[in-house]
Amino acid sequence: MAKENENTVKENEDELVEELEAEEVPEEEGEEEQEEQRDGSLEALKALEKKYDELNDKYLRLYADFDNYKKRSTKERSDALNYAAAPVMEKLLVVLDNFERALTSCEEDTPFAEGVRMVSKQLSDILTSEGLSPIESVDSVFDPLMHNAVMVDADETKEDNIVTAELQKGYRYKDRVIRPSMVKVNKLK
Repeated sequence: MAKENENTVKENEDELVEELEAEEVPEEEGEEEQEEQRDGSLEALKALEKKYDELNDKYLRLYADFDNYKKRSTKERSDALNYAAAPVMEKLLVVLDNFERALTSCEEDTPFAEGVRMVSKQLSDILTSEGLSPIESVDSVFDPLMHNAVMVDADETKEDNIVTAELQKGYRYKDRVIRPSMVKVNKLK
C-alpha cells in the first residue's frame, strides 16, 4: 500500500509539472506581473499599518481616559468620605451662632450665663476636634473665597481692601470653606 501511495504522489507531481510548463509565461510578462503583485502587496501593507496605527491610537486614548476615570472616581470617593460630615457641621453652625448671641445678651456673672458659656465651649471644642475652624477675618486682606463683603467702609487709617469688621463668623471644615465670613471691607476712593 505504501508503494501505491508513492506512485500516486509521483503521478500527481508529474501532472502538476506538465500543467505549469503548459502555462509558462514569457519572462517579461512574468516580471511585470510580479512587480504588480509586489506593488499591490506594499499598498496593502501600508493600508494595514495605517489601520494598526489608528487602532493603536484609539486604544491608547481609551486607556488614558479609563485611567483618568479611575483616578477621578477614587478622589471623589475619598472626598465623599472626608467631607461626609460637612452638612451636619453647617447645621451645627447655626446652634453655635445662637450660643454666641445668648452669651452677648446675658448678664456676665449669672449662673445661667456661666452654663451657656460652658455648653458653647464644649460644642465649639467638639466641632474643632472634628476639623472645624473659624476664619480669621478682621485686619486681613479681603479674599472673595473666604469672605462675603456685605458693607463698605472708608477708613483713611487702614489700607484699601482690608476687612474692618466681621458681621458673621465664617468657618472651614478641614480645608474647605463651608461658610464664608460676612465682612465690612475698607475701600478708599
